[in-house]
Amino acid sequence: MDVRLHFAGITRRIYVAVIFACVGFCAPAWAQDRVPPGDVQFFRIGTGPTTGVYFPAGALIASVVSNPPGSRPCERGGSCGVPGIIAVAQATQDSVERLGLLADHRIESALVQSEVASLAFTGKGPFSRGRLGNLRAIATLYPEYWHVVVRADVPIHSFAALKGKRVGLDLDGSGTRIMDQAVLPLVGLKSSDIVAQSIAVSAAADQMRLRRLDAFTYVSGAPVESIQRLAEDMPISLLSVPAAAAQRLLKTNIGLSSAEIPAGVYKSVPATATVATSALWLVSAEADPELVYALTRALWHQNNRRLLDGGHPVGKSMRLETALSGLTIPLHPGAERYYREMGYPIPTAALAPTPTPPLIVPHTPPSR
Repeated sequence: MDVRLHFAGITRRIYVAVIFACVGFCAPAWAQDRVPPGDVQFFRIGTGPTTGVYFPAGALIASVVSNPPGSRPCERGGSCGVPGIIAVAQATQDSVERLGLLADHRIESALVQSEVASLAFTGKGPFSRGRLGNLRAIATLYPEYWHVVVRADVPIHSFAALKGKRVGLDLDGSGTRIMDQAVLPLVGLKSSDIVAQSIAVSAAADQMRLRRLDAFTYVSGAPVESIQRLAEDMPISLLSVPAAAAQRLLKTNIGLSSAEIPAGVYKSVPATATVATSALWLVSAEADPELVYALTRALWHQNNRRLLDGGHPVGKSMRLETALSGLTIPLHPGAERYYREMGYPIPTAALAPTPTPPLIVPHTPPSR
């Protein structure tokens, strides 16, 4: 797989995440050993662009699991992270790139949509030339909604009304684009029906302000800051996905569900029926089981609840009770150990295969 890391701006983005992860957080009550000065391990969490939700969500997780040497212990009000770990949120361009970086061991973990993880694990869709069979899950984090944002000053009240309109479909390789390819045909739209533009969500919002776009799609946890700002600047609406189309989609796409974007998330926008996926926190099968166990335990440590609830809004949706919901790939053994200890039954889809599949299974054309 051709995976290109966009270095421009990465150093600054990681530096911001390191500061976020390190300020005021400290050692867990369940691991009292002090870490010797200098004995530090950086742990990268691959996220999306800084303008989306993945980046602040990744930074929030980094703050929860980090515990640099010399920190204040958990029982004294510090963080309950993993001793010696400094986790950082690393921005990437899209889901395909992010999964490639994880498969190549150039990052230690990644936040990815569940249905995209399923395609990668099974070698389908954009991953048909190279199955990523070593992907493993730590947890389901929060729901990600398919947003279809339209200008309220244009009479677009159904998907049929999008025909002939200028529609932003995010960038190639993004989770949004992969979702669009699955959903749009089921709501009666072909690519030739719209004037499609490949454009990132922040740029799409700007183009809509300038009346150069009529609509755009985006898959994300809610709220999306760029859509919130757009709703403050001009009237917008969200298109509702018909129930029949949603049911057809759910029958053929693993990892998707019917959902509703709550009323009031965006100014003057009512509750809107849509489809949703889930954000998964992934590692490779080769990751150290003891480290993954410690990361999972730190993520769900009861003393870290205040950090999750007080950070980005999606943090409130990160719950131990739903950590195994909607998993489309196996759990990492370290994470599985934690959930078993906590008494949670492991879904069949989350059980690790035996033997562990190789990192990448090359696509071999059938013999003639």
